[in-house]
Amino acid sequence: MSATQNNIFDNNNNNNNSESEEVEAVVAVVPVVVAVVPVVAVEAEEADDEADDETEEADDETEEETEEAAEIDDDINELWGGEANRNTEANSEVINSRVSIIATLFGFQPVSEIQQNSSRIRRRDDTLYPPSQKIFRNNAGKRIASEHISAYKYIKLKSGEEFYFGEDDGKNIILNEIIEPHRLIRNIVSKIPVRIRERLEYLGKFAYDEDSDIDSDEEENKVKVQKRYIGNLKEAVYGAYIKEWRLRYLFKKVLIFWRIYRMNKMYEKEVDPITLSEPEKEVYIYDWTNKRKFVFDAKSLATLIESKLMYHEYGFPVPQYPKNPKNNVEFSYKQLVSLYNQLKIHGELRWGLTTLREYNFNKNRWHLYHKSALTMNSIRFSISLLDTYEARDLFSDFIFSKMDELGLNHSVDICTAYQIAMIRIPTHWYLEKLKSLAISYYEAEHLGHNRKRIINAACVRIFKKHNQFMADLRTKNIIT
Repeated sequence: MSATQNNIFDNNNNNNNSESEEVEAVVAVVPVVVAVVPVVAVEAEEADDEADDETEEADDETEEETEEAAEIDDDINELWGGEANRNTEANSEVINSRVSIIATLFGFQPVSEIQQNSSRIRRRDDTLYPPSQKIFRNNAGKRIASEHISAYKYIKLKSGEEFYFGEDDGKNIILNEIIEPHRLIRNIVSKIPVRIRERLEYLGKFAYDEDSDIDSDEEENKVKVQKRYIGNLKEAVYGAYIKEWRLRYLFKKVLIFWRIYRMNKMYEKEVDPITLSEPEKEVYIYDWTNKRKFVFDAKSLATLIESKLMYHEYGFPVPQYPKNPKNNVEFSYKQLVSLYNQLKIHGELRWGLTTLREYNFNKNRWHLYHKSALTMNSIRFSISLLDTYEARDLFSDFIFSKMDELGLNHSVDICTAYQIAMIRIPTHWYLEKLKSLAISYYEAEHLGHNRKRIINAACVRIFKKHNQFMADLRTKNIIT
C-alpha cells in the first residue's frame, strides 16, 4: 500500500474517531440533563415545603390581637391559593421551558410536564365572596371543613337557639337586596310575628348577640364563621327591623291617600238621611270595606249617637252601639275616633260620646262604670216624656202609692182620669210637679238615700190641688 493511501486511511480513522467521540459526549450529556430535571423539581418542591412550614410557624406565633386578621388571610390562602402555589407555578414553567429546549436540540422525547391545579390559583385582586363551605378549628387547632350549609338558611345564637330558613323566607317583606344585601338578615326579619308582645320576645332573642368574635374552639361552632361576615348581629337585625317598619308606615300612608282620593272622586252629593236636607256642618267617614264615602250633618248625627247610647226599655238602660244610618252597620273604632274629633271641632259633642271616649269606645266597660247614671237617665227620660205604656205605668205606681201612704182615697174613676190625662195632656202643670217628685223618689231609691219624709211633705202640698186638676180635665172635655 502506498504512502498516500496510508495517509488517507489515517485521516479517515482520525475523522471517525472524532465523530464517535462527539456522539459519545452527546450521549453522555443527555442522561445528565434528564437527571437534572427531576432534581430541579424536587428542589422546587422542597423550597415550597419550606415556605409552607415558615408560613405555618408565622401563623402560630401571631399575637392574640391580630388573630382574626391572620385567620382571614389563612382562609383566603387556603381557599384561593397562596404564595406557595404561585412559586410552584413559576418553577414548573421554568423547568418545562428548559426541558423543551434540550429536547429540540438533541431530538429526544421530553419528560411529561408537571400538571397544575389551576382551580386553586386565584389572583389577589379577585373579589372574595363568602363560600358555602365553612372552615373551623378543632380542639388541636387544625383547620377542618364542615358540611355544606347555605349561609342564609341556618344560624345559631349564643343562647344555643337555632333558626332554620327556607327558600321562600325573606321574600314577603319590603327590604330587598339593595336596602339589605345580606339574605340571612332578611330571613330573620321576615319571621317577625305580628303581635307586639310576640314581636318583642322574638327580637329579644338577638339582644345578647352583639360581639362578632367568640373565643371558642369547639368543633361545632358555626356562629363564629357566620358572624365573621355579618358583624354585630344585634345591630344588623334591629337596624333591618326599623327600616322595614318605617318603609311599611310610609307605604301605608301612600296607600291610604290613594284610596281616599279614589273614594272622593266617586262620591256624589246626597241629602242627610236624618234631616233629609243638605248637611250644614259636614261630617264625613270612609268605609274601607265597601270603598264608599258618607257625609252627615254634625248636629243630627250627634243626636242620633246620643239616642243610641241612652236607649232604654221599661225604665232600664239598654245602650246600643252607634250605627251608620245609611247602611245600619255599627261604626268601627277608627270611624268613631274620626267622628269624635270632627264633632269636637263643630262643637256638637254630647255626654254619651264624650264619656264613651274615656273608655276607648268600649261599650261594656262604659256601661259598667256608668250604670247608675244610665239608669237615672232612663228613669228621667221615661217619666218626663211618658211616651210609652211602661213609663206611664211607672208614673202611676208612684202617684197611687203615695196616695195610699198619705191616706187619700182614690177610686177607679180617678185612676182612669189620671191615665187619660197622661196620654192627652202629659205636660200639664199638675203632672209636671208630680214628675219631678217621682224622679227624685226613684233616684233616692236607686242610690239608697232616705228622702221619704221630704217627698211625702211635697206630695201633701201637691195633692191639695187635686180637685183643681179634675176641674181642668172636665173643662177640656177629657173626662165627664
